[in-house]
Amino acid sequence: MGRTIKTRGIIVGEAPMGEQDKRLTILCEDKGRLSAIAKGAKKPGARLASQAQLFYYCDMMLEESRGFWYLRESSVIESFYNLRQDIQVLAWASWMVETARELAVEGQDSKELLHLLLRGLKMVSEPMLSPRMTATTFVLRALSDQGLQPEDQRCIDCGRPLPREAFVSPSAGGLVCETCVKAHVDGMALSEGSLYTMRHILHTDPSILYKFQASAEIQQELFRFTRLYLHNYTQREMSSLEFLRNLGEIPGNR
Repeated sequence: MGRTIKTRGIIVGEAPMGEQDKRLTILCEDKGRLSAIAKGAKKPGARLASQAQLFYYCDMMLEESRGFWYLRESSVIESFYNLRQDIQVLAWASWMVETARELAVEGQDSKELLHLLLRGLKMVSEPMLSPRMTATTFVLRALSDQGLQPEDQRCIDCGRPLPREAFVSPSAGGLVCETCVKAHVDGMALSEGSLYTMRHILHTDPSILYKFQASAEIQQELFRFTRLYLHNYTQREMSSLEFLRNLGEIPGNR
């Protein structure tokens, strides 16, 4: 037997592996992103079949063997069952966990990212809140907390303070003024309400981060910026966005 570890984490990715097994991607508190094989997890009635599921937050025991980690035991803390009751909520939650999977680093403490995701998954199905706004809030704040915070106080090119309305450029990395925006093909207008909401997302205490409502205009502006800003970092299109397009939750154009 190889070494064994105990960890706590959330399953942020799963893929079939042969006829009976799954390859899991786990966001662990203390070990960041970790890949593990769940033997027999696709087999009905198997011990791990009900525990190795996307979104599940668990205490886990893993064993290393021949360079791979294997999930040996799992105790579910939270299954986030509500996410599966509404397909739109499920789609937005899928964008959240796919983003977490991209941002997490192997071997790096990810407690802040994990708990930001846990709070977001609890709030994304709240009937009084918009799942689009909750998911956008998670993605933008997660990028910020991972050292990728967009400039939100002054023009990133000339340094001019921008207290209210402004333009924003995903490729430049934040706000640009009405003069400098001409040099950025991806520059887009950001209303005063959207700028206020962006600053709330970037700077508010995580414990109350998600508890707000926003107009459709603000949601649209901030989602568009956040999606493009994330793409500028990952350099790939998230598969969960295609899920959202197919549901009509976001425009068909990329």
